[in-house]
Amino acid sequence: MSARIVLCGGLLLGLAACVDHTSSYLERRDTILPGAGDAARANAAIHTIDPWPRASADIVLTYDGERAARAVERYRTRPLDGEIAERTPPTIQLPVAR
Repeated sequence: MSARIVLCGGLLLGLAACVDHTSSYLERRDTILPGAGDAARANAAIHTIDPWPRASADIVLTYDGERAARAVERYRTRPLDGEIAERTPPTIQLPVAR
């Protein structure tokens, strides 16, 4: 009984090891490598002198720390789902004139 279990376990491990290698074959790609893409577009992007706007070179980012702190505080003290229903006033839907 134990020899049969060991044999089945070894067979399953052997099949599992083969699955990874065959999956790339079954993808049916026309490229040599799986990561290969459109070479013409890649070359055009490489030879572009400066594809980014001048503002993207600015590494000093301006932000409002007080505004970020208020957002974090709102996130920490937000009501739970059951509390939202209690605080939200009911809405009235008016008929749409056609």
